[in-house]
Amino acid sequence: MTPESGSIKQEDKISSMGTIAHKMHSKVAVITFKGVFRSAIKLTLEEKKYEKWSDLVNQTLETRKFFFEGILNNSLDQLKTIGLAEQEIVVLFDKLIKENKAYL
Repeated sequence: MTPESGSIKQEDKISSMGTIAHKMHSKVAVITFKGVFRSAIKLTLEEKKYEKWSDLVNQTLETRKFFFEGILNNSLDQLKTIGLAEQEIVVLFDKLIKENKAYL
């Protein structure tokens, strides 16, 4: 995967996650959700010692699942800050995990 296609895939993931979250919580702007997930991805890349999204392509399925869990964990505080309740976040994460299976 080229760096450009890695960036495109990352933006696709951010857009998909933001759209799903916005559909479930329309009181929050989609751009806000995208910002939350973009920030969480950046933090997760740093924590897992990846330079860029495309570094994940050749990783095992289990590693990619673990990375996605890191994104969700790193978005938790920001989702609370923008007004989502704990139970709303749990339901959102369940939906995002199901949708993520299509990317794996």
